[in-house]
Amino acid sequence: MCTKRIRSRAPSVTPVANGYLDEHALVFHKQSIDGSAKADAAFTGCSTDRVWGVVYRVHKEDRVHKEDKPIRDGYDEQQVDVVVES
Repeated sequence: MCTKRIRSRAPSVTPVANGYLDEHALVFHKQSIDGSAKADAAFTGCSTDRVWGVVYRVHKEDRVHKEDKPIRDGYDEQQVDVVVES
């Protein structure tokens, strides 16, 4: 997770912890128009799958809204249980 890149879209972003999603796999199945990699943490239901990442705090005004179509295309907002390192 590149904090600098995320901060270019959401200036308030602050890394909080490392964390993971169980029963998810990192899949690269999205086409990019800007040359960057596009990935998704897809639910697999397999107990041995795990995706690691960074948990960020983002101010509400920096969140991407549904009307930001170029950024939102191909993504759905979901609530997930993230396990954080203590």
